Amino acid sequence: MKYSFPGRRSVWVGLRLCALVGTGLVLGACALLNPRPAPLPTPIPQATQTPLPASPTPLPATAVPTFEITPTPTSEPTFSPRLRSGLRVTYVDSQRNLWLWDEGQAPLLLANTADVDRVKISPDGSKIILTRAGDGVRESIWVVNANGSDGKILMDEGKLGSISPVDLSYTVVPFQMNWIKGTYKMALSSRPIFDGMRFELNYDLLILDTDSGKISQIFEKQQAGMYFLSPDGKTIALVHPGRIDLMDADGGNLRSGVLNFAQKFNDGEYRAYPRWSSDSQKLRVVVPPDKSGLNAPIWDIPAAVGDPVRVGTISTEALFSATFSPDLSGLVYLRHAGGDVNETFREVHVANGDGSADRILVTGQVSIDEWSPDSSRFIYGESMPSEPRVAGKVGPGSPLTDTKRAEQIRWVDGERVIFFVRNGKNWELRLGKPGEVSRVLVSFPHVKARPSFDFVP
Repeated sequence: MKYSFPGRRSVWVGLRLCALVGTGLVLGACALLNPRPAPLPTPIPQATQTPLPASPTPLPATAVPTFEITPTPTSEPTFSPRLRSGLRVTYVDSQRNLWLWDEGQAPLLLANTADVDRVKISPDGSKIILTRAGDGVRESIWVVNANGSDGKILMDEGKLGSISPVDLSYTVVPFQMNWIKGTYKMALSSRPIFDGMRFELNYDLLILDTDSGKISQIFEKQQAGMYFLSPDGKTIALVHPGRIDLMDADGGNLRSGVLNFAQKFNDGEYRAYPRWSSDSQKLRVVVPPDKSGLNAPIWDIPAAVGDPVRVGTISTEALFSATFSPDLSGLVYLRHAGGDVNETFREVHVANGDGSADRILVTGQVSIDEWSPDSSRFIYGESMPSEPRVAGKVGPGSPLTDTKRAEQIRWVDGERVIFFVRNGKNWELRLGKPGEVSRVLVSFPHVKARPSFDFVP
């Protein structure tokens, strides 16, 4: 029998947490405008879409039978192996359909349901977690193999709400979603959706086993804080106002309060977001100063046993955010220009990982982003709208891409970045090296929503 996946329309309800989650520290309030959800629509017929050419000799797009969910009286679908040939990208186009792109192969249409929101590809590239929002608000969680086979639901629209219910909310949807390396399990936290400007996080923690479908609630709402997985997938850091906990990835061996610090800073709640070292042996974090001074201490927290070690300080006056390089040798952070909280311009500061050799890279309407995996340089934004640039620990910055504008920029490795850019009426997913001409991987018309992607190098 052939299986089909009921089509739904999708309207993305955007969310940007005002934080560099997993890499730094953030102060300030966030707000989200949540529209009143519309009634669930009736299923619509499936529709295929062929991307625009990605090269002078394009490969045709390939469609496969979509997720196994509703049987119809036709023949059994067949799925061909989809072998990786290097970089693998899963992306959602502007019609909210799900695709897979492999180096040297045609884009593969995995689901033409017009309701896919977020995607997360497993570290080995074999499975894809996705959320679907039929009404633009209520989300379900699904998993599918990279060749389009064995698509199945893990959590329906009401499951999260029944696990972590919140009074007066319309529904509860996923927030943090991250694969646990070395497994086919995903760590998940959630957030409620309200009418108007009210924004909250549940600070819960669930583990989803995508093979068995088992859902394990590790912490109920308001008990977990924000979570940060170690690169090797063995340890989870839990960040609360005023403290950081550690535990094993299966929820055991909880070590509460491995680091304690002031809960308030500049009259706001302070969550000190740490950075795991690339070898998973420790975390590094900036925490607020006590009442005796303005310099914020930098701490190393061992993943196994031992006490935290203070390794340095940075000036916290009018501090916005701080992010460490993967090897913890570099640090970049933002401040109000001149330390004046009334100043609208900001300073991008670059320093060693212990806060030494601090210098101002640039002042203006700026932002900071990811460090490269080899810790040699980082991305920052300059001017409004932001123009992406790249800089190292020493020397000036330079343009990151040949397109001037770019969205959802991520490092593939120490040399290459992947990003979306709007080019006329089309969206283009591009790959390139800083200072060189980027290459179009896929192109498709802008229809109704911003695209998104995830990848494994």
